[in-house]
Amino acid sequence: MTVMSDRGLHMVYCNGCGAELSEHDEFQEAVNEAKREGWTIKNEGGTWSHLCRACDEPAVRAQRLFKK
Repeated sequence: MTVMSDRGLHMVYCNGCGAELSEHDEFQEAVNEAKREGWTIKNEGGTWSHLCRACDEPAVRAQRLFKK
């Protein structure tokens, strides 16, 4: 899960580079910020993944895939 929740605050971070967005009081506000910023949000096999715009570039995606 890439929405971190602590002490009633929620923040989305990138699974690629670890970039973080602002903290929000509401879970959905954190997800909405990621969407507004153009982040990719996917559910693959029950696991949620969040990627910032830079990490979702085709060349970066390919590099991540082939490193595994």
